[in-house]
Amino acid sequence: MLFEHETPEDVLGETQIRAWMRARVATDADLPIVRKVVYTFHARMAARWKKGRVLLAGDCAHLTPPFAGQGMNSGLRDAFNLAWKLAAVAKGEMGARLLDTYEEERRPHAWSLIVMALRIGRFMQPKLKLAAMLMQAALRVAGLYPPARDYVLQLKFKPKARFGSGFFVAGGADDGVRAGQLFPQPLVEAADGKHVLLDELLGNGFAYVGLHADGVPKELSTLMSVGILRTVLLVPLEKAVSENAGATARDSEGVIVKVLEEAEAGAVILRPDRYVLAFIGRDEITAGLPRLRKLLQAVKDG
Repeated sequence: MLFEHETPEDVLGETQIRAWMRARVATDADLPIVRKVVYTFHARMAARWKKGRVLLAGDCAHLTPPFAGQGMNSGLRDAFNLAWKLAAVAKGEMGARLLDTYEEERRPHAWSLIVMALRIGRFMQPKLKLAAMLMQAALRVAGLYPPARDYVLQLKFKPKARFGSGFFVAGGADDGVRAGQLFPQPLVEAADGKHVLLDELLGNGFAYVGLHADGVPKELSTLMSVGILRTVLLVPLEKAVSENAGATARDSEGVIVKVLEEAEAGAVILRPDRYVLAFIGRDEITAGLPRLRKLLQAVKDG
């Protein structure tokens, strides 16, 4: 970090750099210097991510400081959110209004990570020796207590990629998985006895994941006339797939059944990016199907 009175020329000289290396770890002073550069990091967000047929993603849409290492992650989330929506619109399965939900969903989370990186940067770049000593002491103390150490090192304070609004039907447990959140990715036991990740059964489009005992709502096939709707019917942990004709897999870790129970639902519809589109209750009348129909119609006509 450069102070206000310093210039790049003041700090890029090899003598100065090796002096800093020696002061930190004496034996490092003779290591080869591969690269030295002074650069300015940015914390920026584009005013809008969509104009006509042009959409921005990754560094074109937002620039984050390096302190949290989340720049590439944000770009990948952008791409995954946008790719299936572009495909649906290009194929004529949904209207262009669906693309408006891209920025609506992604902007808040991208900005929250930028704010987090700025805060980490302020902590990591103290301007006074006393502040530096306090920072290092705090990290050493945290390292002595495993839960605190893991909280810091694993960035457990990182904002979750959850949507406040967008292309989903609100619902779910307040303390569990809600619509607009990523669905868990557990191992399940397929019909052939192999344990595979849930994604391997879901395919590339929309997916209906429900309990085998409840079957599939009759209205669903006509309602979900967009994209590919893969149906995955599960039996709970205590049952065997082979003894339940028509079942797709066994919830061998109990994760999926727990999510459905917390949401008081019998099934969940997942988007191609594996965010929850809607929870479907066992009673079709109160299951949110009318709201799902309204949502799909809105983007299809847009």
